[in-house]
Amino acid sequence: MNEEEINDLVQLYKQFYRKEYGRDPDLNKFRDSFGFASMLHDYNIVECKEIIEYYFKTGGEHSTRRLFENYDGLRQAKERSDKDHDKIGKLLKETEQRVKQWEEKHSS
Repeated sequence: MNEEEINDLVQLYKQFYRKEYGRDPDLNKFRDSFGFASMLHDYNIVECKEIIEYYFKTGGEHSTRRLFENYDGLRQAKERSDKDHDKIGKLLKETEQRVKQWEEKHSS
């Protein structure tokens, strides 16, 4: 973990915040740097970026405080969501295949 990675997370957070609210977030650079450093201590930079992206897909307010208090739970929720998405995709493909087989069988 280094200052550049922390800065990358801060910039990513700001980018998503601006997109969601149309303005810059109110950040305390000193306090929030520790929060992002804590995330980097627990997860790698790619995982942290995924958590931040997923965070802005959730409802409610998107403060850094809420992010720092819940990033472990957000990671778990994202993993469950990804697994569910994969299962749904697999089921859709199976359903399409079954429909195609049924139509071929009954088209005569």
